[in-house]
Amino acid sequence: IVDRLHHQHWKLHHFVEERFRRLQKNVRRALGWSSLQGDRFLADITLAICDQLAPDARVAQTPQELKQGLYLSERPHSLIRIRQRDREQGRLNLCEFRQRIFQEVAFAELTEPERKAVDSAIDAVLLDWLVTGRLDPDRFDRTDEFTSEEARDALKLAILRWNSADSGPETQNRRAGLASALARLVELDASQYLWDQALQSAMTFADLTWDGADLAEISVYWQITVIDLLLQFREFPRAKLLLKRLRQQMAHSPVLEKDQSHLRDSALVLERLGTVHEQIGDRASAHEMYEESLKIRRQIVADFGSTPESLRDVSISLNRVGDMALSDGD
Repeated sequence: IVDRLHHQHWKLHHFVEERFRRLQKNVRRALGWSSLQGDRFLADITLAICDQLAPDARVAQTPQELKQGLYLSERPHSLIRIRQRDREQGRLNLCEFRQRIFQEVAFAELTEPERKAVDSAIDAVLLDWLVTGRLDPDRFDRTDEFTSEEARDALKLAILRWNSADSGPETQNRRAGLASALARLVELDASQYLWDQALQSAMTFADLTWDGADLAEISVYWQITVIDLLLQFREFPRAKLLLKRLRQQMAHSPVLEKDQSHLRDSALVLERLGTVHEQIGDRASAHEMYEESLKIRRQIVADFGSTPESLRDVSISLNRVGDMALSDGD
C-alpha cells in the first residue's frame, strides 16, 4: 500500500510538473515568487515583488490581470483557485494553491539566490505597508484598498515570517514589524468580535517585551489598543508590564513636555496604570496614578484652552479620583 501511495504521489507530481512547464515563463516566475507566501497569496505582494526584481517582465499590471493570467494559464485543470468575491469590482485579490504539490513545483522553479531575493522583497513590501498605514483597519474595504480578509492574510503572513528568534542586522526591523502587525491584528479581530484570536495576538505582543524587544517605534495608540484588550480580559501582569515600559519610553521621548499630544498620551498611560493597580488591589498606587493623570489633564486645559475633548478627559479623571475617595469612605 505504501509503495502504491508513493507511486501515485510521484505520478501526480509528474503531471503537475508537466502542466507547470507549459505555462508562460513570466507566469511561472510569478507563481514561484507567490509560493514563498504560503498556500494563500496576495496578488498585490506578487506584483510588488515584480516591481522590485523584474519590472520589465511583469505578467500583469494589476492584481485582477495577474489573477486572470493565472486562471487562463492553468485551464482546464484548475490547479489554482482564485478567490474573488466580487468580479465586477475585482475585489479580494487572495489567490490559493489548490494543491500543495503545485506550490512545491512552483517553489522548486526558484534558484537559491532568487529565493533569498524574493524573501527580502516580501519583507520590504510588508514593512512598507505597515509604515504607510495600508494595513490599518480604518482603511479596509475601501474601493482602492484591501478588504479586511486580505489585510488579515497579509498581517498573518508578516507575523509568521517575523515571529522567530533569529539574529542579524535586520532583526530589530523585523521585531518592530512583528509588533506593528500584531497590534493591527488585535484591533482587526476585536472589531469583528474574534476575541480568542485578538487576545492571543495581544499576549504575543506583550511577550515581546518579556523577551526584551524595544517597542519604541510602536505608537502610543497601537500600544494602548493592545493594553485595553489585555485589561478587558484581566491579563493584568502583561498590561502592567506594557504600561511601565510605555511610561519609560515616553519619559525618554525627545518630544517637548509642552506638546499637547504627548501630555495627553502621558495622562492616558497613567490612567491605565491606575486601572491596573486598582484591579490588583493596590489602591494607594491607583489613587496616585489617577491624581497624576488628573494633574496633567488640568494642565492641558490651562495651557491650551478648553475643548470638548480636554474637558471630557478632566471629567473622566475626576470621576476616577472621586470613585476612589468614595470607596475609601472619604
